[in-house]
Parts: sequence; structure tokens; C-alpha cells
Amino acid sequence: FSEEHMLHNCVSAKSMIEYKRRKIQESLEALRDETLPEYETVAGNVLHELDLLESKTKSVRAEVQQAIAEAVVNVRTFGERLMQQVEDIEDTRSKLLFQQHEEVVRHMDSIRAAVQFT
Repeated sequence: FSEEHMLHNCVSAKSMIEYKRRKIQESLEALRDETLPEYETVAGNVLHELDLLESKTKSVRAEVQQAIAEAVVNVRTFGERLMQQVEDIEDTRSKLLFQQHEEVVRHMDSIRAAVQFT
């Protein structure tokens, strides 16, 4: 093989490599053009689902906060009613103790009167 022949082969090989490189690049661009819309659609669907999930999360959070607020009010109201019942029971107990004391005093007075009478 002569230098000229080898040089020609190198140039041919380089041309062939450049040709193959262009063909591969064209194929990649064609593939991208075919699949890009599909990926954009999938990405759009995923973003839409994420938006829906975020909206649902906000809605659930609001419902939970409302339920907690209602529970706090219910517990507070129950506690207030319970405290009122305790106060009523203590008042009734005090009145009953006072009435019993008065009855004992009257009974003692009647016993004294009976003892003094005899």
C-alpha cells in the first residue's frame, strides 16, 4: 500500500465516520421529535395530578383544622357544664348539711326543753 492509498483510505474513513455521525444525529433528532410530545403529555398529566393532590391536601387540612376547632369548643363546653354541675352539687350539699345542722339543733333544743320540763 502506498502513502497515497493510505491517505485516501483515511479520508474515506473520516468521510464515512462524519456521514455515520450525521445519520445518527438525524436519527436522534427524529426520535426526539417523535417522543417529545408524548413525554410532554405525560409530564403535563403528572403536573395535573400533583395539582389535584395539592388541592386535596389543602382541602383535607382545612377539614381537619375545622374538626379540631369544633372538638376544642365541644370539650370546653362540656368542661364548663361539668364544672357547673360540680358547683350545683356543692351548693346542694352545703344546703343539706345546714338543714341537718338546724334539725339537730332543734332536736337538741326539744330534748333540753323536755329535760327541763321534767
